[in-house]
Amino acid sequence: MYTQSRGRAAWRGLIIGLTLVLTGAAFAASEDISFVVEEPKNDDTYSGVANIRGWAVSPLGMSHVELYVDGVFNTNIPLGGRRADVESEFPNIPDAGESGFSMAFNYSELTQGAHTLSIRAVESTGASRETTVNFEVARLDNPYVQDESSVNLDGAICTISGDRVLLDNVSVEGKTYDLDLGWRAESQDFAVEAIAESAERAQWRADAAACCTNGNFIVAVTIDGLTQSASVASCSSEPVVEGFVGVPAGSQSVSASAAGLCGSANFSGNFTFAAGTCYSLQVEFNTSAGQLKLVQTEVDCED
Repeated sequence: MYTQSRGRAAWRGLIIGLTLVLTGAAFAASEDISFVVEEPKNDDTYSGVANIRGWAVSPLGMSHVELYVDGVFNTNIPLGGRRADVESEFPNIPDAGESGFSMAFNYSELTQGAHTLSIRAVESTGASRETTVNFEVARLDNPYVQDESSVNLDGAICTISGDRVLLDNVSVEGKTYDLDLGWRAESQDFAVEAIAESAERAQWRADAAACCTNGNFIVAVTIDGLTQSASVASCSSEPVVEGFVGVPAGSQSVSASAAGLCGSANFSGNFTFAAGTCYSLQVEFNTSAGQLKLVQTEVDCED
């Protein structure tokens, strides 16, 4: 005999069964999707507003691209950007030329430190592929500085080392920061790689305390990836010092080298730097023994 309660039970069973089937299909892995995340790069550091971009194609057709931040769904990323390069690589896949996905994302809305970003490309069948990127966030206190007049570079110190640009003592909304910028190939510009309040950093320079009777020699000291060099032309000349640059406070790995006609030597070790303090790392080069020694001395920051 059919009863209302038994009918409800039957419908509940049908609904539950449908839910399980649909959920399983939505997260099924696809071997047909070709999928690349171009930004962000794994293990890179990001700050402020930057791109999230890449491309995804499938012979079955793409449906959409989803963004998850630290494991939580954030939004769908617009899909359909023109990609002639992908079209050339996959000439037999319809819509391969409109396979790009991209959106602007304010990384500074996240807390400073380590995060994950997952991108899930979903094809028309509901099957998908997913890629997870690990990255670091470097940010100012305010995640979005609206007032341009609140940024002041009048007292800033600029140092160039290799492909890095360091801006110390940058004033933003009344606080002072030290910024490290490095070249980023994917965006073809210099991007912020580290931000620290100025009080959290120390400053240092490299000095030479030896001469070479056989000609010039160069000494170079590297801390936290930043190199300071001093050139000694003769025994009667003073060493050339580039000036102070910032380094995160705490224990840092330090390496040094000296090279010239009078010989060469290398040094590596750890030194401790106190926040808000300036140091001279004096390179003592024993030309006869081919030995290199570093002497750390606290100095006046105005020197």
